[in-house]
Amino acid sequence: MFFPEGVKKVGLFLSGGTDSALILYHLAMKDIEVFPVHGYAVGTPDINSVQSANEVQNWILMRTGLDGTLKAHLHDIFIHPMDYKDKSKYYYMKPARLYHEQMFGVTHWMFGTTRGMPDSPRPELRDDRNDTVTPPSEWSDIISPWALHDKKHIAKQYKELDILGLSNKTNSCIASSDEPCRVCWWCKERYWAFNSFDGGVQ
Repeated sequence: MFFPEGVKKVGLFLSGGTDSALILYHLAMKDIEVFPVHGYAVGTPDINSVQSANEVQNWILMRTGLDGTLKAHLHDIFIHPMDYKDKSKYYYMKPARLYHEQMFGVTHWMFGTTRGMPDSPRPELRDDRNDTVTPPSEWSDIISPWALHDKKHIAKQYKELDILGLSNKTNSCIASSDEPCRVCWWCKERYWAFNSFDGGVQ
């Protein structure tokens, strides 16, 4: 995974999905401070993404701690509500970014957006919310290591790193339900790449 040399304090948009979870796993083995930020839409408070984000971080701490590869200081997850009606606030979680930059000296931010499926791009790339995905070119502090890859690339890494257990802690489905809906775009992408839905459900 690409990561600039010399960066010591990095923020991570930890959604609770497979992409950002994989980034956190890689970061845990670097001698850095990691500040995870989880944003959720205030209009869908029942989605289990906050719980998934916490389970992801706990799994990584236990795995890397027990096998002796943990080097990073993983800070507690900062929960940031997002109102998608106010672009000035939800744009890369601007208030949360500024807080961490000013209070803790965070210099870079990472997010795990991938390219989507062949002939089926990510939903937000099909409407007027492109700015939630593509940062301005002058934003040199934004790192998106999976931007040129699709979810199958992510699934391959999970298998090669022997961390499929971590993938089953993640949440892709956007339905407010304990079980994956199996019909939303995110469920379809998850199944396309991993041959299973959230939690390893078939």
